[in-house]
Amino acid sequence: MCKSDLVEVTWECGAHSTLPHLWLRDNCDCDDCRISQTSEKKFILSDVPPDLAPVEADVVDGCLRIVWPDGHQTIYDSKVLRTGGRSRSANWSPWPKQFVPERYAYQAFLDDDRVAAAAISLFMDQGALILSEAPDVPGTLEMLAPRLGPIREVLFDRIHNVKVDPAGYNVAHTPLPLPPHNDFASYTWPPSVQALHMLVNEAKGGKSFIVDGWSILSTLRDEEPNFFEVLCTMPVPFREFDSDNETYAEAPIVRLDARGRIDGLRFSNQLMQTIDPNDPDALEFYRAYHALCRRITDPRNRSVFRLDGGEILVVAAHRVLHGREAFEVTGPRHLQDAYFDLVFAHDAGNAELQADRVLGWLRQMEGDSPYQISRLDHCLQTATRAEKDGADDETITCALLHDIGDILAPANHSQVAAALLAPFISEKNHWIVKHHGLFQGYYWFEYAGRDPNARDRFKGHEHYEACADFCARWDQVSFDPNYVMQPLEHFEPLVRSLFAQDPKPYF
Repeated sequence: MCKSDLVEVTWECGAHSTLPHLWLRDNCDCDDCRISQTSEKKFILSDVPPDLAPVEADVVDGCLRIVWPDGHQTIYDSKVLRTGGRSRSANWSPWPKQFVPERYAYQAFLDDDRVAAAAISLFMDQGALILSEAPDVPGTLEMLAPRLGPIREVLFDRIHNVKVDPAGYNVAHTPLPLPPHNDFASYTWPPSVQALHMLVNEAKGGKSFIVDGWSILSTLRDEEPNFFEVLCTMPVPFREFDSDNETYAEAPIVRLDARGRIDGLRFSNQLMQTIDPNDPDALEFYRAYHALCRRITDPRNRSVFRLDGGEILVVAAHRVLHGREAFEVTGPRHLQDAYFDLVFAHDAGNAELQADRVLGWLRQMEGDSPYQISRLDHCLQTATRAEKDGADDETITCALLHDIGDILAPANHSQVAAALLAPFISEKNHWIVKHHGLFQGYYWFEYAGRDPNARDRFKGHEHYEACADFCARWDQVSFDPNYVMQPLEHFEPLVRSLFAQDPKPYF
């Protein structure tokens, strides 16, 4: 099992893992090596020698157990070791033919976590969405910050007005066609999300369009790999300026991540500056750039639509190029745009981290409580009883997490737990979790001077009996210091499985 620098494991399922000693020591997840409250590392690799090797290594109950020379012991979950670290990079899909961005109601996107989760998940996959029925009020884009993160400040206006302006500093301030591009190619790190809010559009023509740049790059990579390579390596100058500011950057048009996956497209024909014609790569670059331009400007690769007043187009700006057709100034056409960063909008592809956070919150419920047992043990007892009664996996997980809100907002913990679980569970279980606190009052409200029958306001609701049953069979009886319950590790796969699902847009 142990080699000079590796531990090799063959699991019961037949899977095989080859694990470097230093990796194993660096990824110990115990409370001595990590800060339990934040999941940050305390251990640093320089504290051990480079030739570190275990003194013991064996598999116990499906987990790898390692004992190190200083006596420190680490237990590793087999699933984590078999699958490795989960990438935070979200998957993306090329657009189908006749693609038009999905529309979501602006107010629902702001107010309803389930709608926002669905919208952002789809945005991470497709790179574009439209928010409809937004106020036609200047500055409305500021209101997107709770969902997309703070507005990215740029040297020009925080919220940029786009309308015909004889003194405007670029083509966007004219009625001329605006070719496909992404903004601020002249920044070392351009903003990765752009929101374009149409306040009013009474001009003739001027349809908006977007282009899936990553899909075009993927095709170019397959058809012309040499062209693709030069676009990844040749630095290209970009410049944008006005009377008070100038921005300038040199970077390849295509950016790849560390694994060679397409990670960014920098394309702005109007901001691109002169390349030295004596550069030995100039000829091949221009051949490649021509091939890329031909594909990007091909009308067949455009999604074309009219953006009307009260609509906000949101694009993943390192992937999606935007533009507009020419228009006649037959009436006002006023658009505002602002910039955000994808790191804040990132929702999909984050399931493992979300599960880690939830499990961490559960562990924080260990310790003192007003009961004879800890809040964590109460949750474990509730889930164990549900499991013994033959409940399905989702319901068992809801039983485990029904009081997770205690660690965040004790006064309305039921609603907090329900909001956390809403995108991943059925309407029935969501209703039970959301109302279980009130239903539990049947057993103790009278001692606090409140009406123990307050839950009866929901009599006749289709889930009334199910919620009452949840409390009577599993919740109320799970404060028993002598009850034999399953440990948290037993339920961890259910938690990870729940949050690995695609979030539901609504019930």
